[in-house]
Amino acid sequence: MRNWILVGLGVVGLMGCGDKEDDTGAATTGTATSGVDGEAIYADSCGGCHGADGSGGFGSSLIDTVPGYAEADLVDVVTNGLGSDMPAFGSSLSADEIDAVVAYLLSTWG
Repeated sequence: MRNWILVGLGVVGLMGCGDKEDDTGAATTGTATSGVDGEAIYADSCGGCHGADGSGGFGSSLIDTVPGYAEADLVDVVTNGLGSDMPAFGSSLSADEIDAVVAYLLSTWG
């Protein structure tokens, strides 16, 4: 079950989900401190499998799974992949881009 849960926090995609407020009430879109747009990366690299709204498709639903994982675990899955279920993005996305997409995942579904 965990393999399917972690399946793919990122593969070819569509448009990401909308903004969500953080603990301060400010709207967030997963833009990491580097200024990289995590929502755009999700749309380009993840939404095709995980759905524009995170509800899943070829890849697992992120709506119910992201809240169960720590940031470091999500970074690891996006960077290194997960067996044959989820491709690794460590060679195609920079560390800042991975951090930004993970920030987006957590701000949207975390």
